[in-house]
Amino acid sequence: MRILDFHRFEEISSSKKTINSFLNTLPEETSIEEVLEILRLSGSCYNIHSPKQLRTFKQTVTNIEKKFPQDKEKISSFIHTIDNLDAIVSDFFSLRSATEVEKIPKTRQITSFILALEIFVGSTLEYAKGYSIERIKKVYPFVISLFNEKNQKVAKAKDQLEQVYGIIDSIVGFAGSILKFMEIGNRDIGKINTTVSRDQIKIARQHILLYDIWWVLLDLEQSWRFAGSKIIFDDKKRSATVELGNEEFLHGREISFERFLSQKTRWRADFENFYEQHKHKINFKSSELPPTEFISEDEAYYILAVGEFLETYDFNEKCLDVSLSEWIRAYTIIQVEASKHLEERFSDKRVKPLTINNWTIRRDKKYWINLFEKRGISNKSAEIILENLIFTKDSKDLLDCPFISHLDEIILIPSIAASIDPSMSLVSLLTKNEVDISFKGTGLEQRVLRELNKKGIKAISIKRTSDNDTYECDVVFTLNNDLFFIELKAFGQPRTTREYYNLLFKLYGEHNNSKDNKEERSATEQLNRIVKFYEANLNIVREELNLSNKWIPKNIRKVVLTTAKLGNPMFVDDCFIADTSTFFCFLDRKTPGLMFGKRMLRPTHPDFEGEVTSEKLTNVLNNPLQIELFKIIVRKSEREINLDSKTLTYPTFKNMLGNIINPNKKILDMLGIDEEDITNM
Repeated sequence: MRILDFHRFEEISSSKKTINSFLNTLPEETSIEEVLEILRLSGSCYNIHSPKQLRTFKQTVTNIEKKFPQDKEKISSFIHTIDNLDAIVSDFFSLRSATEVEKIPKTRQITSFILALEIFVGSTLEYAKGYSIERIKKVYPFVISLFNEKNQKVAKAKDQLEQVYGIIDSIVGFAGSILKFMEIGNRDIGKINTTVSRDQIKIARQHILLYDIWWVLLDLEQSWRFAGSKIIFDDKKRSATVELGNEEFLHGREISFERFLSQKTRWRADFENFYEQHKHKINFKSSELPPTEFISEDEAYYILAVGEFLETYDFNEKCLDVSLSEWIRAYTIIQVEASKHLEERFSDKRVKPLTINNWTIRRDKKYWINLFEKRGISNKSAEIILENLIFTKDSKDLLDCPFISHLDEIILIPSIAASIDPSMSLVSLLTKNEVDISFKGTGLEQRVLRELNKKGIKAISIKRTSDNDTYECDVVFTLNNDLFFIELKAFGQPRTTREYYNLLFKLYGEHNNSKDNKEERSATEQLNRIVKFYEANLNIVREELNLSNKWIPKNIRKVVLTTAKLGNPMFVDDCFIADTSTFFCFLDRKTPGLMFGKRMLRPTHPDFEGEVTSEKLTNVLNNPLQIELFKIIVRKSEREINLDSKTLTYPTFKNMLGNIINPNKKILDMLGIDEEDITNM
């Protein structure tokens, strides 16, 4: 799959003038397919957040047709897809108008949504803990629960816990997007001291239900933009069907994220051993930063998870001029404060008046600065943290930036803040702020070198300067007379289609003007440049690895390893591209498996048995078993979305393994599990 520099192309989308300027400077050999691909990637022809973008683009169509008179049919088909996408989005807004959400006075739209959100998520959290609907209604004015169609009664949360927490995670994840839609950060929150009516809360609750559909449309736009998916209308049936574009890419995106979720589960399992060794360090009132002491059991886990994800155990490393330990402590403080607020509310056993003061944590900024300092964070760091955790239109979500600013005050939505996983929020925040999470330290590099040397494979890092150019390779080693060069890349974990495309761009995309700028080279461009130098100067490698002067490698293998979980096997530009999880599993001789209930399923595989060889390593890099396993459970399924006057059939990829309550027999057969044995897992 060709990956282009969509960041550079986005610059052409600002106006009719910039689009036409781009068209007028195209090389003569450029095909219409290339032009349409660039326009699609650039976002210049459609922007789901800005209807005027389509109008701007259509003013340039004549210029495109003038340049490619023989391709009017292809241009027409391209525009037809955009019109269909726009029609679907317009139908959503018609559906939204019917819910009366705009009838709430502007001065109360944000406050009514915040209260609806807190009641929705807060009550669902109590339901997930196993409390009865009657008990929850003593505190919350309305409750969301699952209904058992077979028994015709409310389902017990413990029987559908995965689904319940899935609902919570989904709402918590997209709540910030709804606030951005309401232009929070661009305008005053509104009347904050008055009581909101129950009717307004019920109407505002529709935002949550509508966003489930809006999220699908956001995903559809990205699927069209980055994978070339199409929308086909059936006017007679008032329906539309999506034809996915590059299915391999879209499948890989979902596999990538599912593998990451699986990794988080394993971190939790690893934590049991870690906790036993560190539980004596828990001090709820501590001012000593982690990992010296922890203010909660969860904070100990966050330290483990951040260390594993960033491949570092030096928590004095600074990001945005704040140490990792201070970042983790700040997020943990917020989570602890929110959890205490929820506990106190639930123990009060009364439905409080519907005001911001009663249902959120409303404090001045100084309160949080003082609390951070009291728990060991420096004043300077506390100021930086507070500034970066305030939610704005540029924030990713409320999990990364949970503070809502109102004049000189901070509003915290307790149920959202209690759901924060600081290890994930921190990495996401740093990635959003384009912080180099690979650090100048060598945590990942040292680990790879250490693991190779433990296997008796002499491995080194190597660096030389020639003609003012530096050639540095993170890991070099020989195995069975093959010479391996490894480039290590620490990248954040992608979730959306855009983020996965961007990851691939950083790994092997076509960068422009990158020859003289290390920061603008893709990983494969950088590695090929380095290997070319050492191929021409093989004596340097011989000397560093203590090889004979006459030694010649049988093969030269170039490998890019990234911390981000991948979803596709990749061999691009003569380089293997894999993730560190694949590499370390191979060295540990630990066959990858799948968790099902309490049981880990591990197939036998010759490449993970016996001694480590170059052939086995090449096989694993070429076709990672982890990805093959997840191809079994991440499969295509269709979802039908009812809009205002149209129905949308949207095929997506999702984890089809199911849970132990409702297993998918076909998937079980693939994994070699007897359905009767499910209860024993």
